[in-house]
Amino acid sequence: MAESERRRVSQQRKLRLDYGWKEVRVWVPDDDSAHEIQRFAQAKRDAHEERILLKLKEEFSKMNLVHLDRVIEAIAKHGASAYITPSGAVLELLSDLAKEGAFQAMSLAFRLLSVARPGSSNYVREQIPGKIFNRYFSGALFIDGSAAYRWTKERPEWADQLKESIDNPQKFEEVAIAMGKQVLEYSEK
Repeated sequence: MAESERRRVSQQRKLRLDYGWKEVRVWVPDDDSAHEIQRFAQAKRDAHEERILLKLKEEFSKMNLVHLDRVIEAIAKHGASAYITPSGAVLELLSDLAKEGAFQAMSLAFRLLSVARPGSSNYVREQIPGKIFNRYFSGALFIDGSAAYRWTKERPEWADQLKESIDNPQKFEEVAIAMGKQVLEYSEK
């Protein structure tokens, strides 16, 4: 296993343990038994995800239900073969939400994914600045890409601010909108 693969697996394991998941290792006498246990474990994970999604849907029911349904649908597609990464459906939705300026919904999508699929949360968190840059700055605000790029080079902390605030819908919205205004002003100079 390559070093980067070992590091990724180690990070995913730590995240799962941080979220309360339990690791179980079992010896079985044959392949059929191993497959039976794998199916059982997958059924348990699926049932857990369904319970969590229902609980979170209830918790966030005060938010725009159209966004919420889109988020739940994207998380349900986790691992779909139509995407090149397991989180592809969520990443596609995050792109759409960024272009719509639906920052609280982006944060909600991330929070739901983090609970339902904790092993994917680091990867998705790392993609957030790109979604804001490409879909919000350039896509929604129509800011020239070279101006936005120069703005980011003068403010190296911008990406970390987005990644740090994605867990809090209100804060993330404030940060993204403030950055959009700053980039817009910068591009008009």
